[in-house]
Amino acid sequence: MNLAYEIGDRHAEQKALSNLGNAYFNLGDLSKSITFFEKALTIALEIGDKRGEGANIGNLGVIYANLGDTNRAIELNNKRLQIARETGDRRGESAALGNLGMTYANLGDSNQAINLYEQALVIAREIGNRFQEETFLGNLGIEYKHLRKVDKAKECHERALRIGREIGDRLGEGNAITNLGNIAFDEGKKGKGLELMKQALAIFKAIESPSAEWVQEKLKEWEKEE
Repeated sequence: MNLAYEIGDRHAEQKALSNLGNAYFNLGDLSKSITFFEKALTIALEIGDKRGEGANIGNLGVIYANLGDTNRAIELNNKRLQIARETGDRRGESAALGNLGMTYANLGDSNQAINLYEQALVIAREIGNRFQEETFLGNLGIEYKHLRKVDKAKECHERALRIGREIGDRLGEGNAITNLGNIAFDEGKKGKGLELMKQALAIFKAIESPSAEWVQEKLKEWEKEE
């Protein structure tokens, strides 16, 4: 970043600041993450980089959602959506819709979340973004389960699972299997649920995912009920 600043490359400086924002977000330091994304946003506005502006606003929206400030998160993600549509940024548009869906899901509004995820899913398919498609299908499955539309939920998770395997996304594969295991157990198919959870646990252990601990605890609970 210092080199970009010294040579006056504002685009590179903005990118470096955004990267730092992402790094601190991944470390769980949301305060520092906000600081860097806001600095990156300032530069994007100064140089007229609309896509950079939208991306940084979207990142801030994700952080505020994580902080529980849903009103601010919705405001920022709507702004991100507006910019994406103005600039023809289809990937950004689907991401903004997905983030809005997640925010409404956190508010307990499954119907609105589904509406937004469905819009995001259409775009992900149009642009051939398989990872986004897998993610939105998984999110839809969770919301359909909340609404007790179990068949729809299973369909979404099974489609997400197929995509995860096709693109080699082991984490996504494990998440889909976990969700299918939960559904099976809720339906009274305890043997199938246990089998699926063991498959998910093996995947999470192989990729050293923190989800392994949660699945392991769930398995212990279920085995006691057998």
